[in-house]
Amino acid sequence: MNDPKNNSFLETVKQIGKQLDKLLFQPSANVTNERDRLRAYVTSILLFMISLALLYGILRTIANANPTPGAVSWQILAAGELIVLVGYGLSRTKYYSWGLGLAFIPMLMLPYRLLLDPVASVDQIETIDIWLVVPLLVGGLLLPRTSYYVWLALIAMAVPIIQIFTTPSDGGALTMAVFVFMCAVLIGFTSRFQARLETQALTALQAKNLAEKEGIIEQLQQAEALQQQRAQVIEASYEINTKLATILEPQQLINEVINQIQALFNYNYVQLYLKDDSGENLVVAGGTGEAGQLLFSRKHQIPVGKGLVGQAAATNTYVLVDDVSQIGTWISNPLLPNTKSELAVPIAVGDTVLGVLDVQHDEEHALGEEDVALLQSVSSAVAIALQNARLYRQTQKRADQESVVNRINQQLLNAPSVERVLEIAAQELGQYLGVRRATVQLSRAAKENGRHSGEKSNA
Repeated sequence: MNDPKNNSFLETVKQIGKQLDKLLFQPSANVTNERDRLRAYVTSILLFMISLALLYGILRTIANANPTPGAVSWQILAAGELIVLVGYGLSRTKYYSWGLGLAFIPMLMLPYRLLLDPVASVDQIETIDIWLVVPLLVGGLLLPRTSYYVWLALIAMAVPIIQIFTTPSDGGALTMAVFVFMCAVLIGFTSRFQARLETQALTALQAKNLAEKEGIIEQLQQAEALQQQRAQVIEASYEINTKLATILEPQQLINEVINQIQALFNYNYVQLYLKDDSGENLVVAGGTGEAGQLLFSRKHQIPVGKGLVGQAAATNTYVLVDDVSQIGTWISNPLLPNTKSELAVPIAVGDTVLGVLDVQHDEEHALGEEDVALLQSVSSAVAIALQNARLYRQTQKRADQESVVNRINQQLLNAPSVERVLEIAAQELGQYLGVRRATVQLSRAAKENGRHSGEKSNA
């Protein structure tokens, strides 16, 4: 079971650690790039640790009453400490890379110290060379390219100094110096190669992200285009349906439908079929262009159940074909040789099919669900409009009949004689029926001799 006191102590330690980290190591707010912030953070920690190590060396050197001949004096260590502290201060700013460069100066002071103290032993020189490997590793990872090349050049210049001022002159010191220099070169090239690989990986990742972004933008554009197309379908359907509601003459209604559909959606051909009186055939009631006029004048017809149009009428469901050349039941028309795709939608009221609305396109896969939605909406409106037109004609015909009957009755009531009554009846009926000659004959009851007598009037 956790002790609350221990937990509280640990939380306090964590908070103190976070505060110290923020106070001593966190990079400047002016460094915004994540990679640069990480470098600045590592640099400040590294320089802080080096300053502590140099401080320890200074205190130990001062405390040592009998220093080893050729050992580094506390004055040199103090100078190095001062330089490292300046570098540490720079590491907390946006000039963090300069701070790291300054921190390497004390490392270079070790071989260049031979200029002032040429009495160093071979063992001391080898120790100096070994410790140079550490800043080489750090510099290869953290220093900018130019700074690292400067650092590499200074080490290269230290090689002859070591050879000249080593006492006694020994090839081992030179070998160690050359080894350190080669390490510097290899570390530098390795770190730069790694940086180049990271840059290439970052570039590839950015290219991938850009491609994905472009893909998302393209999808959004396609979605927007689809949305606009749907809005256009709804608007066009509303416009056509509104016009159909005001037309009561069937042929005018049919012509308006096919012309509006072709104008709004640029179909290659639009036609409308209606069932004949027998209900077994579909007859062209209207079509666009010259082909439509010819088919209408010829009273072109298709049996119900045959071809795409007949199939739509027989099943009372739409038939959509993306490539008519792949459908064996498709009936080609020599007047429409460019048809590649076709959509036939039944015109029906409930289960009663009145006809078929058919559109054709000169490209494969050019018709889709949006076209189906449009034509189904229009077909429903056409079915209602045709039904309304038929009801209107029936009502108008009944009204005309009643008007004729009323007029005849009025004239008959005013007729002075039976002969005039017959004459009026024959004349009005002939005119209403549209015949050239009408005869009205009245028969009287048979006489005693069995013969009939009557009166007749012609008009």
